[in-house]
Amino acid sequence: MEFIISLNDKSLRSFLKSRAKKYHYVQLGERKEYINRLLNQRGCSEIEIGSYDDLSKEGFLQSYIDFIGKLGEKYSSIYWWATFTASKNRFISKLSPNLFVFSSLIKALEENPEKDIVVINPPAEICSSIKKYCRSNAITCKLITGPLNSILEFMKRPAEQIVNTVHFTFDSWRNIHLSKKYSMWGLCTG
Repeated sequence: MEFIISLNDKSLRSFLKSRAKKYHYVQLGERKEYINRLLNQRGCSEIEIGSYDDLSKEGFLQSYIDFIGKLGEKYSSIYWWATFTASKNRFISKLSPNLFVFSSLIKALEENPEKDIVVINPPAEICSSIKKYCRSNAITCKLITGPLNSILEFMKRPAEQIVNTVHFTFDSWRNIHLSKKYSMWGLCTG
């Protein structure tokens, strides 16, 4: 089984043209006519996962609200309640629709264990979780992005480390400065 995650339509088009294999696909987000035409020409068949707005998803929404409620009990603090997730508002927080898409894709994988599947334009926030799921279940997973995304992904980790180091340095400097300032005024008694 091969599981392909496509975040770039042009790269997906090149990928499909270079393969003789017939894929099954799940199309999320905007449907592009030239992608649909290519999928049909290649004999690919769609796997329907349903719509997040379906009334039949009420059970999922109730489970989501219960889950957020349990998290609220566990992490009850002013910081938790200030998040969009804590509001349980599925129209504000992207967590609920992303969880729905993630669980639907996992279900599609489990129901089609022998099929090679291409997921077109999933939310970028769930891609790493999908890759981890595939890795833990011995499923070959490939992420198709554009050339710019590949370069940015390569540079992301070192850039995050630099930003975190600079933030830590300035935060430490600020704390040292404030402690010196308050100790000069005699406000620190420790």
